[in-house]
Amino acid sequence: FPDAEHFTMLGLCISMGVYGWILLTAADMIGDGAESLLEAMPRHGALIGGLLVPILGAIPDGMMILLSGMGHGTKDEIQ
Repeated sequence: FPDAEHFTMLGLCISMGVYGWILLTAADMIGDGAESLLEAMPRHGALIGGLLVPILGAIPDGMMILLSGMGHGTKDEIQ
């Protein structure tokens, strides 16, 4: 990824919009998949709703945390 200091304000807004769109699309796909899974396996609804959906919902959050920590430099330099 390019450094933020090389972006203009317009470039930052576009990057933020694309990143948000990707996260929104991923969340919608997870929700649609969970709904389809519940329709396909109604007897296992408690297992799917109580265990699988929260795990799948945490994947985009985990990716944000993982990617935010992959910068160069020390923790103080990144912050």
